[in-house]
Amino acid sequence: MNPAGGGNAMTGMLQLIQRIKVSDNIEIVNNTFAWYTRSSWIEPSLYVDAYLSGDYEVDNRTEIRVNFETPLEAAAPEKGSKEMKEYKETSKSEGDEEVKKSFWEGAIGEMLMRHNIDAGIEWHYQRNLDYFGDAFWNAGNVWSMMTTNPYSWNAVFLAPFAKAVNNPKGPAGGEWQIPGAPPGWFYEPLNGASGSTDCNYWTVNPFYQHNIDWTSKFSLLFGARANFYFVDASTPPGPVGAPFAHFSTAAFAPLVNISPVYKPFPWMTAYFDFNWLQTTNAAVIGGYAPTFAPNSFSEVNQLIEGGVKFNILKDKMYITTAAFTQNQILNNLGFLPNGAPLPATPTNVEGFEINASYQPDRHFWARLGYIYMRAVEEWSGFPPGLHGPGMRQLTPILPYYTGVPIAGGPFVNGPFPISGSMPSSNYPFIGFPDQYFSGTVTYTSDVGLGVTLGAIVMSDQYLNYWYNTKIPTQFILNAQIFYTQPKWEARLYLYNFTDEKYWLPFGLGSAGSRAFNMSSIIAGWPFWIEGTVAYKF
Repeated sequence: MNPAGGGNAMTGMLQLIQRIKVSDNIEIVNNTFAWYTRSSWIEPSLYVDAYLSGDYEVDNRTEIRVNFETPLEAAAPEKGSKEMKEYKETSKSEGDEEVKKSFWEGAIGEMLMRHNIDAGIEWHYQRNLDYFGDAFWNAGNVWSMMTTNPYSWNAVFLAPFAKAVNNPKGPAGGEWQIPGAPPGWFYEPLNGASGSTDCNYWTVNPFYQHNIDWTSKFSLLFGARANFYFVDASTPPGPVGAPFAHFSTAAFAPLVNISPVYKPFPWMTAYFDFNWLQTTNAAVIGGYAPTFAPNSFSEVNQLIEGGVKFNILKDKMYITTAAFTQNQILNNLGFLPNGAPLPATPTNVEGFEINASYQPDRHFWARLGYIYMRAVEEWSGFPPGLHGPGMRQLTPILPYYTGVPIAGGPFVNGPFPISGSMPSSNYPFIGFPDQYFSGTVTYTSDVGLGVTLGAIVMSDQYLNYWYNTKIPTQFILNAQIFYTQPKWEARLYLYNFTDEKYWLPFGLGSAGSRAFNMSSIIAGWPFWIEGTVAYKF
């Protein structure tokens, strides 16, 4: 977009897994994962940049997996004893007892009492030293590629930006040169969830999961996990005069889940799932911001889900239905009127889905899926003085005006300055299709030649909290032609083969960047072709 922009990154990861099989029923597994990243990127025409001098994390999980069966009943007493007489008197050989037994086994199945336990401890260490600048994020098309010299459009040359440089009272603590970065790379030391942080944190997490097959028709999965956090976060080192904040805490965030499963018939399975946990509000690059408060480590996330699965047409068709409700939190990129970062927002998502697959023989396979979700951001419960979500079509620098890119002329205040904060209320998600349909059909001939057709349909996606601008309902059609053999295969992908014009929001409904949906949406890919050849050995 701008010749002065660009970026680079280096990422590496390593994973080591050790398994010890103690017996046929006991296994010990140790899983260690290490990850490293170093990156820097800048887009002056927006103005946004990030500078990571080298973040890393190490995670280790040690667990023991145990399988066993609980004895169903004790052996019969020896003949001749008094207990033998009592045993015979309570025997299930009589007719009425047999009827009860038959009814019982028909309802809940044959007693099994099989156990599967997965328990252990996980620990995690993460180091973040991140500089991030986004307080002056602009609309991406406020300059003309045809008539404006791209080198002349850079937010650092504008008066509002210049007033924030080295100014602790500027947005999010002002704009400060990033140490080690090229000139013109600025960050905000107090931008909260946006990501500027010098953070070290540990987590220690013992866990226990137990799956019991009570009978051939009924099983129960339950478990718990204790998450202990030890966090120390400061503003990253910067120039003299830059604001400084520090936050240190130890926190406890538990997780519990329970899920019964009932299979009344061979062709039908019903399930229910309850999952409750406390989670943390993390910064966009990872780690925790020095401006976070203790309640940022006890955000509640709850999922309740139930559904029914059907196996019909003699294992040729599967249908799954589910309904769910989930309470979770969303982090926000933005600031309160006093300059403090916006807190996380509680939300509620409710919906249902249905999926079906059909495979009558080895030649033909089809899958259809539909989901409806109603998602709401709950800003109505915020204390007086706080407000609803923010929209950033108008930036702290300039209002956006459609005549600017058309004329390529001066930056002027346009007729619709519509950025700012909404009042406290509840708001349906933006940048979020509440209905989504997908389908795939595949046919493969005996010689290995085949074709796949796929479709995706997304309902309307509103882009602002006034709900007057939206991406309309749209669809995408894809195809694939392939030839497969035991040792090799060739595939030709035809993506969006009808060349539909479709769009994607800059920030999907649950993303902090949804606040930028009125300044930036993304054009979907046009028709394109990709081919692959693979050899198996």
